[in-house]
Amino acid sequence: MANDNTVQCLRDGDIEEPLLDVHVEVSEDEPSNFWPCTFNLTKVILGAGIMVIPHAISLVGSIWGLVMLLAVGGLTWFTVYALIVGSDVVGASTYASLVRRTCGIFAEKTLLIILILGCFGFEVVYLDIISDVLIGEAPSFSGGILLQFINWLVPPATGVPGARWWFEGRSQLLGFLVLFILVPLCLQRDMTRLDALNKVGLVSLVLFAVSTIWLAVAAAMAGHAYVPPLLPDWPRLGPTLSVQISTLVSVIPVILTAMTCHQSVHPLRQMLKPYSGSRFNMVTFCSLAMVTVLFIVVSGAAYVAFGPLIKNDFLANLDPDLMTPIIGAVCKCG
Repeated sequence: MANDNTVQCLRDGDIEEPLLDVHVEVSEDEPSNFWPCTFNLTKVILGAGIMVIPHAISLVGSIWGLVMLLAVGGLTWFTVYALIVGSDVVGASTYASLVRRTCGIFAEKTLLIILILGCFGFEVVYLDIISDVLIGEAPSFSGGILLQFINWLVPPATGVPGARWWFEGRSQLLGFLVLFILVPLCLQRDMTRLDALNKVGLVSLVLFAVSTIWLAVAAAMAGHAYVPPLLPDWPRLGPTLSVQISTLVSVIPVILTAMTCHQSVHPLRQMLKPYSGSRFNMVTFCSLAMVTVLFIVVSGAAYVAFGPLIKNDFLANLDPDLMTPIIGAVCKCG
């Protein structure tokens, strides 16, 4: 049985080509790919948000952080459900075509511009975090995985350029990642081809959460554990009311945008086999549930381990100097 959402849609006598290849043949005997779709959506939502959520929640407090996460999760579920129902009703196969049929061509073009700018902004954040992981955070550049490996392989004492070379090569390294990793991934027109990569990414994020829990347990055993604040941490927000409000204005959007995934709904809708609106609704629910649990666990464990020392990018806390009081001098690299 063919899916009623075909590759091409007729609109005003013209043929509308979707951005992605969305032709799907669905058979009653076709095996279900419910969980691959769920994991794919989960990975889309998590992204780099899991690295910045701990700092945001540590500032607004556990109660308000939990309330906002649940509210954002509920709002995301409702809006994704509305997108799916609306697309099924009007027969739209892409986000842009749905907006055009319901709101007009100007709204469609506005949406496309917003999506491009939003995705570009997220990509900049990803690259910044990747560079921190590989090379370290300025100005010391001491916590980068790649930098530590190179310095171990070629110690600076040998006179061979080490840390300085990587400092000067930061932009070159990011350029290499963009050209040879990110660009090929962006050229994929079928999300099913990214299934294996999404699984690897999701597993790595789960392992990251487990590692954070281990750090929290180690901090408790070493007597360095912190109790997460229930209410906003006003002293950390700023010395004056105006500064505190300004900080909240910059922090709250981090939580409010933590579950953004609407740009990936229609490609995943075409990927789901066998498709039905209720099944995709369940995909969204399971994905949001997993994301919420991971956000809460990582945020709580991160504060227990590092307390008010949590940085904007939590990965910056995973530095040997910062972890030594928690798990001992074994973290030192030499």
